[in-house]
Amino acid sequence: MAVSRFLAEQGQTVRLGISFEDQNLQLYDPYAIAKVEILAEDDTLLATKTGADIVHNGVGIYYVDWAIPGAADLGKHYDKWYYTPVTGHDEVSAKLEFYVYLAGTFLQTDSYLTVSEAKARCLVGTALSDTDIQYLIRVAMTIIDRCAGQHFLPVSKSLDVDGTGEGYLVLPKALLQLTGLENLDSPSMAFTPADYRMKGTWLFHKDWKTGAVIPAHLACYNGGYFPRGHRNIRVTGIWGLYEACPVDIQHATCLLLRYAGQWDTVYGPIISKYARESVDGWSYALREVFKQATLNRSTGHPAVDVIIQNHRRFDRGMAVI
Repeated sequence: MAVSRFLAEQGQTVRLGISFEDQNLQLYDPYAIAKVEILAEDDTLLATKTGADIVHNGVGIYYVDWAIPGAADLGKHYDKWYYTPVTGHDEVSAKLEFYVYLAGTFLQTDSYLTVSEAKARCLVGTALSDTDIQYLIRVAMTIIDRCAGQHFLPVSKSLDVDGTGEGYLVLPKALLQLTGLENLDSPSMAFTPADYRMKGTWLFHKDWKTGAVIPAHLACYNGGYFPRGHRNIRVTGIWGLYEACPVDIQHATCLLLRYAGQWDTVYGPIISKYARESVDGWSYALREVFKQATLNRSTGHPAVDVIIQNHRRFDRGMAVI
């Protein structure tokens, strides 16, 4: 079964859809669709779809399926559609984007909202199935994480960091709870997690004595040290800035669920950014969602972006866990 362009993972088949609209915002079938190219972020050609590969799924609605290689590069990709709008016109193209994620990214069970919470708070009386709602929640979470530069639920995992030769470690992310320490160069050298504590919740914090801004670090207070090395210390624990999803992020998720049908069809983005066009008169009117999306990493919905702005983290070294 093919997955949406918003949930594309390595090794899966992704369904890349498009909707064609005329100047009156009515769906229409173009005269011809010559081909669809699948491109890497640097425009390297990965696949070409033609003929029966291009499926007509209703007036103005088309899609192609692409089997993503298991070792596909992560990150931004494109599907470029070559079509002739009406007979006698020149061929034009529309370039849409999608992201390829690491295999297993969307198998996680924790969500900012449960399906029952979504039904009660923002999808009252919906005819959507529970599967569809869970899909929309996952899409909303992905958008919020990408815009904010962080994840809003604690994650249990191990990270390998550089030993400093001193009694502290500099950590790339916030650590809520330490559960294990291991010297990878010398496994027999044991650490006792109870002897260590975090100093600084954020990536940077001020030293209360000197006032200097220093990296957050894991400090030993019994005289021990971490042997110097490259990624030789494995830190296991619960990472993140929040023990539970903040209430305002839950609200932002609700808002995105409400807005889900306002600018996209279930088959993919509408190709035109304009609600009204007049080629001869040079008159254009952007759709509201594109008008609002003027800042980098913006959703285009002001009520959502105001919330995300309060949590945005793009400090050096800080990234989505």
